[in-house]
Amino acid sequence: IEAAFPDLQHTDIPRIYKEVAVKGITWNSEEVPYLINGSMKYFKVSAFQTLPGNMLAMFTDITGAKKIEQALQQKNEELKLAEEELRESEEKFRIAFKTSPDSVNINRLSDGLYLEINEGFTQLTGYTWEDVQGKTSSEIGIWVDPGDRQRLIDGLRANGKVINMEARFRLKSGEVRTGLMSATIFKLKKEVFVMSVTRDIEEIVQARSKIKESELRFRQLAENIQDVFWLSENDRVLYLNSALER
Repeated sequence: IEAAFPDLQHTDIPRIYKEVAVKGITWNSEEVPYLINGSMKYFKVSAFQTLPGNMLAMFTDITGAKKIEQALQQKNEELKLAEEELRESEEKFRIAFKTSPDSVNINRLSDGLYLEINEGFTQLTGYTWEDVQGKTSSEIGIWVDPGDRQRLIDGLRANGKVINMEARFRLKSGEVRTGLMSATIFKLKKEVFVMSVTRDIEEIVQARSKIKESELRFRQLAENIQDVFWLSENDRVLYLNSALER
């Protein structure tokens, strides 16, 4: 046996065969590897004594089944690795989602049902998870103009994302604020959801309005005085009033 299969010299199999032949015991093994013509084969082996000092071994080739088993083990390892990477990715997303200073919320695209909100959402709107759980954005009345939600949906369906859309929101307190929102869609369990990130820009909007009011007052004054008046910068005329034209 050792001469026919040199690789067995470093295993217990020759000793086991000898015990089977001499002692008359029966040996069964579910898996025995043999290197045959440079290729590893696997066999299920049953050995028993035929005459004192003699034994017979029966082999069933299980190489194909072993290769399938090895392939499944490899796939399982790859799956475990992928699951671990997914868990790490989900954890990173969860941390970023929860700790973002901006308002972040996830809603079902079809009806606006809330799936998740972060602390930034609560800080901006005053609504907690208990306030929005099981409700839609329309039910809590967060959109001042329902047409803004439709604009958001139309943009998402057309492009898959919306960048820097201004909209006005009604807070839990009843106060109205302007937000700059960006959103993207994704699928979860065959349903489409929207993840929105909103930043409060009410101060910017108010400042913009005051600038427009100031410009309007300036133009009204400049157009109604009799004095010649103009503005220039580096010899380039920026503005001249009607008195100068006259």
